[in-house]
Amino acid sequence: MFLATAWVNLGLMKRRFFLSIAASLLMVAPVLAPIAAAGPQHVETALRPLPRGGEVAPKPRGSVADLAAKYNKNGQSAAVLIDVASGKVLDVYNADRMMPPASVTKVVTTLYGIETLGETYRFTTRVLATGPTSGGIVQGDLVLMGGGDPALDSDELARMIKDLRDAGIKGITGQFLYYDAALPTLKEIDDGQPVEAAYNPAVSGLNLNFNRVHLEWDAGAALRLRARAEQHAPSVSTVRIEKMERSGPIYQYEVKGGADHWTVAAPAFKRAGATWLPVRNPAPYAAEVFRTLAEHYGLLLPYPVRADGVPDGRELARMERRDLKLVSRGMLHFSTNLTAEVLGLTASGQSALGSSGIAMQIWAKQKYAIGDAVFRDHSGLGDFNRISALDMAQIVAQAGKAGDLDGLLRRYFVQGPKGKKPAVEGAEVRAKTGTLNFVRGLSGLVHGRSGQKLAFAIFSADLEARAKIDGTNARQPAAKRFAGSARAFEQSVLRRWMLEFAR
Repeated sequence: MFLATAWVNLGLMKRRFFLSIAASLLMVAPVLAPIAAAGPQHVETALRPLPRGGEVAPKPRGSVADLAAKYNKNGQSAAVLIDVASGKVLDVYNADRMMPPASVTKVVTTLYGIETLGETYRFTTRVLATGPTSGGIVQGDLVLMGGGDPALDSDELARMIKDLRDAGIKGITGQFLYYDAALPTLKEIDDGQPVEAAYNPAVSGLNLNFNRVHLEWDAGAALRLRARAEQHAPSVSTVRIEKMERSGPIYQYEVKGGADHWTVAAPAFKRAGATWLPVRNPAPYAAEVFRTLAEHYGLLLPYPVRADGVPDGRELARMERRDLKLVSRGMLHFSTNLTAEVLGLTASGQSALGSSGIAMQIWAKQKYAIGDAVFRDHSGLGDFNRISALDMAQIVAQAGKAGDLDGLLRRYFVQGPKGKKPAVEGAEVRAKTGTLNFVRGLSGLVHGRSGQKLAFAIFSADLEARAKIDGTNARQPAAKRFAGSARAFEQSVLRRWMLEFAR
């Protein structure tokens, strides 16, 4: 895929910080007040005892403070290092400061989902028949039953249709229904993102292609929208697009005639290219693609209709996702927001994203004996989420000790001071990153050369700069500079910790 990066910057976000964060600040105010008074120094007296007999280091080290002053002059930073075996806090800096975790939230979501649903839980999509089959014709309705699978794609729909064909199904006498009520339907994850942000799709009980549609264009040619997968890329009509002679904005969206309707600024599409756009009505999109593919394979179906209730029938075909632990591993490695929200909503059983985040928040507090963390989604995309570095490190330390994160986190390379060699030969870091404009987080485990495990959390943010972001701006060079400095801060802190503590 060739991205028109001059026009599409998926990192830009429209912010309503002072309005949207008010609710979260009310919840975390008791923690924020002493932190603000303390300024950017170490937090010593506010440290809580760790659960399970953990021990807090009496004197936090000054090196992290020096690095924070060097790399994050205008913002806030926090960092905590814990020995997993003993629970001892080895180093702290602003340990109790409440920080936005961004996609580091997905670590908590993974632990929550796996414990609640079980690591062998599988998302399943099925095709049902409401009546018997006679002469290859279903005497009744055919139902596409969504089970919330976040990774279902067009190729897998085609595979189920081939199973129907192999079973001798040639047609139906009733309706073609789709069921999407296994999860609540959300038009987007966070309403503060740019309208064209494909990382901010809808959520549904019937999802397809990560609820994205592929926009392609040739120089001067018509725009094409396809439900693209590796082998199949059918055209779609439930999402529509047209060029408009305007200077900007490049993308505008509305619902028109019950369909997603996009308009684009024609001058921005003079050169050939392609990009992904979010789908806001994923269930009709998935059903249309199923019908188009079915016709391609010789099975003619009527136009899809949403099922009013839970259909009952015999199963004709199914697509099972891999075990939840493997799905979670992919989510952590590729930071897929849709998967995180589907996982969290499935685990909580809540009908709204905010209440689902609160359910995870309550679970985390009870499970790991942490303080006043705030979760209002499961991906970390929104502005409401807050957690301290101490609480995040405690979660990782306890999960790391229990083996709950084994095989899940991605390798994070820590460079040595004089080149591309690792900071400590034989040691390894496995972690989850989190990035938003003017927000950066990293949390995970350091595996020492002799089997020692260290849990850590490192957060950086410049919330004043973040509050000033206009999501319609084409570029945010200041945010890019902040991200570079925050990564340099992470590298420097981890390098010092590994050289001193990783055995």
